[in-house]
Amino acid sequence: MSLIKCPECGKEISDTTDVCIHCGYVLNDRYTKSEEKHRIKKSSVIVVIVVILIVILIGGFFYYKKVFIPNKNYNKAVETLEKGDYDSAIIMFTMMEDFKDSREKIDEAHYKKGIMYLNGKDYENARTEFSTSNGYSDSKSQIESINKILEEKRKKEEAEAAHKALIDTLQKAYKGCLGGQAKLSSDGTELMIDSTNQYDYLSLLDIQSVVTALGLPSTLFDQMTRTNALMGKQTQKYEKYEVSWSYHPNNGLDVFFKIVD
Repeated sequence: MSLIKCPECGKEISDTTDVCIHCGYVLNDRYTKSEEKHRIKKSSVIVVIVVILIVILIGGFFYYKKVFIPNKNYNKAVETLEKGDYDSAIIMFTMMEDFKDSREKIDEAHYKKGIMYLNGKDYENARTEFSTSNGYSDSKSQIESINKILEEKRKKEEAEAAHKALIDTLQKAYKGCLGGQAKLSSDGTELMIDSTNQYDYLSLLDIQSVVTALGLPSTLFDQMTRTNALMGKQTQKYEKYEVSWSYHPNNGLDVFFKIVD
């Protein structure tokens, strides 16, 4: 090995070196090529690392968006359902309808909401919720039971309305009595006209007016006026009323009107 002078700085260096150790001047292109290869290799590694990082970021984004967030929302919806906030749970599961068993959870929420209404005897809303639950659990049998309850309720309400109408009619007939001998029971279902004697014509007129007001046959009044003391108590039953009467010369004609259901 011998010493040579660097063309750049003029200092002595080995003739086997590729780069001046004093100023960095390249004496041989072998170093340049080696450095280039190293740079390219380094750049390639960086590119690979960047690509891997991008893939990881993209994968993480999709995992966050498609898995983590839906799972988080799903668990929150399940918690909401278990707390009994059915309306909110339905909305939350509907927003992720195709995730896991969200559709079944929607049906479950409607069913449990129906049970809540049923326990509160809100049968109409209960039936609506069971119908919306798409056959979840025993929804169909619940609907059948509710239909029976509502039918019985309807019949009862109709019967009560009809009964009230009869009471109103009897009360109106009572108010039309002028003889002073008419008495209406406290529940409004019975009306009695107690004549003072056989010459109590005002009471007779009241009896006739009540028969007319109640829509009873006109022949009933004729039948009453033909009754004598020997005939005892007479009774005539109709669809809505029962009429009983008796006659005595000293007491006159006493008539008892009663509502029957």
